[in-house]
Amino acid sequence: MGNYASYTVPTDTTDHLSSTEGQPQGIGNQGGVHSITIQGGEIVSSTSGVTSFDAGKDFSPYAQGDWRGTARTHYGAPTNDIDGDTVVSIGGVTAKVSNFVQTGILIKQGDGFTLAGGEAPAVNDSQPSGDRPEQQQQGSDDADLAVMPEEVVSGIDQAAAGIPQAAIQNGMASAIAGAMGDIPMEDIAAGLARSTGMELTEAQGRAQFIIDAYQGQADSYLTSQMSLPPEELQDFYEFAREADNKAALREALQGQLYGNSMAGWRPLMARYMDQVAPSAEALQARGFETKVTAEGEQLVRIQGNWMSARAAARAGII
Repeated sequence: MGNYASYTVPTDTTDHLSSTEGQPQGIGNQGGVHSITIQGGEIVSSTSGVTSFDAGKDFSPYAQGDWRGTARTHYGAPTNDIDGDTVVSIGGVTAKVSNFVQTGILIKQGDGFTLAGGEAPAVNDSQPSGDRPEQQQQGSDDADLAVMPEEVVSGIDQAAAGIPQAAIQNGMASAIAGAMGDIPMEDIAAGLARSTGMELTEAQGRAQFIIDAYQGQADSYLTSQMSLPPEELQDFYEFAREADNKAALREALQGQLYGNSMAGWRPLMARYMDQVAPSAEALQARGFETKVTAEGEQLVRIQGNWMSARAAARAGII
């Protein structure tokens, strides 16, 4: 794609929400209540004890690290009832569920919400480990993890240092749009400069580093895990940006950036491979005449006419 990366979601939480973020929401503490009453002229005292517990953890049906376990009401109290007004934290960003839906990070499914890039089913920690679906799928999930070299991750942290989270998220949204060919990539740096007061040249340098890092991550995954020849990367990205494939491309990008998963690229790759031209040997074995142009493009003769083998494959002719 030669250019992409993305980020999104403005935060609109209030000060009282941010002040409670990450703090245990206890509904009791060690100790008790001591009461004194007078009955029939005698003083009667009693003490009732209360053991502390964290409602956010002890009452949550979600596994540790699940974004749904961070759910809070508008007033900051833990809750398991998640709707559009519920405040949650995803990728270090705290905002209403409705904001995450607007920016495509969350998708409404039935009465609930799920990450756009896909996520493992919620599992309570009390469930026996042998029955956990995420363990049964660990082998395939590991291959689809969005990994980067440590030095690249460190570079991203430095490039993003000092940039407000809202500006980073807006930049992610713009980069997804840029990767899909919907806006010029130059708009990402310009938007970053406007929102932070940063010099345009500095914003361009920071944005380009982050974009290149995620681009390299996708390139590496496609060539190493999907066995795509490096020389076909640009062809694949052009294919992914075609109108019929844009929805799948958006899911792949969102899964990579927000879900830490590359799994969304698999269906796109399968679709692409279905339309890749067969080798010259395979075509000749099926009775087609082939030749290669001076530019290296493979042609196939169909009903007396020469045409691009790739175009013929995509049209379903061969």
